Amino acid sequence: MARLCSYSCLYVLYVSLHYYFFTCLAMSTNKNITIDEFSLLAFKSSITLDPYHKLSNNWSISSSTSFSSCNWVGVTCDEHHGRVKALNLSNMGLEGRA
Repeated sequence: MARLCSYSCLYVLYVSLHYYFFTCLAMSTNKNITIDEFSLLAFKSSITLDPYHKLSNNWSISSSTSFSSCNWVGVTCDEHHGRVKALNLSNMGLEGRA
């Protein structure tokens, strides 16, 4: 029984720390960055070659308050929920690190 409590307590701590991290991340910027944008920007940071500047010129947080990653090159969003549902980055000559 004590072991079950330990695992439950660790899980609650794990979830709480993740929530705290993402809350702090969102509050530390002036923009309302979502998990989708955060994930796409993290992916973009792993790109080492963008010969046609498709991502470097397009995938960014604009200065306006109403930006959307759904307007980024190669990103397709679900119309109902506005969440990213697909990426098509073919024929862009992208290279990156894993």
